[in-house]
Amino acid sequence: MASVVCAGSVGVNKAVRLRSYPCNWEPSTGCTVWQAARATSAAPLYFDPISFGAPPKRYIDGALHHNNPVRVLWDEANTVWKDKSSRTIGCIISIGTGRPPLHAIGKRADEIVRTLVKMATDTETAAQEFADANRHIDQAQRPAYFRFNVEQGLENIGLEEWKHFETLAEATDAYLNGKRQELDDCVDSLVSLSRK
Repeated sequence: MASVVCAGSVGVNKAVRLRSYPCNWEPSTGCTVWQAARATSAAPLYFDPISFGAPPKRYIDGALHHNNPVRVLWDEANTVWKDKSSRTIGCIISIGTGRPPLHAIGKRADEIVRTLVKMATDTETAAQEFADANRHIDQAQRPAYFRFNVEQGLENIGLEEWKHFETLAEATDAYLNGKRQELDDCVDSLVSLSRK
């Protein structure tokens, strides 16, 4: 199975794609699965960057560039499979980590910086923009697109608050119970693709 994840390059503050397959347009980082996982979880202030490759480069979580990488996935797939007749994208599933609470911008510099960070890591805007752009694709070429993101209950739980697992599970269960039709549609889409 081919996979791609987004990370950030520390040296030049640039988004990078870590792939499990070779590509003709970018040199491979040569990273292993665990290195890619470690790079994508190296959130600044929580985990240190990781170095790998030849020459070694430092990588961090790609959230500052692509917190919701659905557009990266779409661009990557369309680049890898340029000949649309040989393979089409049948289904895209986007899973969020919970909607953030709404906040005013603020007046002090630290409040404004926090607001800018939240704007840069806004996953719902990226999801909505992709869904809107997807509507303009020809029906025969358009993949099924499903976005699942807990809407309430996680607003005050930060990345570092792993002790709130019970709250995470309960809020996720409540959200999924209200999304039965979308889940059924998603499963139907995946099952129909597996039969082709």
